[in-house]
Amino acid sequence: MQRKNGRRKKIAYVLCGILAVVLFSGCQSTAADGTDEKVFIYGDTTFNAENDESDVNPHNGYSGWACIRYGIGETLFHYSDSMEIEPWLAESYEIVDDTTWRITLHEGISFTSGRTLDAEAVKECLEDLIAVHDRARGDLKIESIKQTA
Repeated sequence: MQRKNGRRKKIAYVLCGILAVVLFSGCQSTAADGTDEKVFIYGDTTFNAENDESDVNPHNGYSGWACIRYGIGETLFHYSDSMEIEPWLAESYEIVDDTTWRITLHEGISFTSGRTLDAEAVKECLEDLIAVHDRARGDLKIESIKQTA
């Protein structure tokens, strides 16, 4: 019995080695101009309607998680390694009272569309989010958003 288990382990190791070679051999490709250039090709098949994650638009269902998980989105804040809230697109924040936060944005940041990240853009984004996403509306409990100079 031990001889069979040892043989199975050896076969498993060999198969894993072959699989690794096959997988890693596909990681480099030749560019269209014939040079050996590393090309990153992104493809994902994990989006599915059953998980309410059909795309990476954070205003659709639970897709905000996918947007951040795949590194193609950023938020005003994120969690540090010690699970503390830290500014990300925001430069800083102040908790004024139990229901009011004052958020200062980093300057010089643009969306992929070219639009500048400013207070008006953040206000429009949050207003749209709470208009179309029931969970966001319930979790954020935003009563109003005001811009200050």
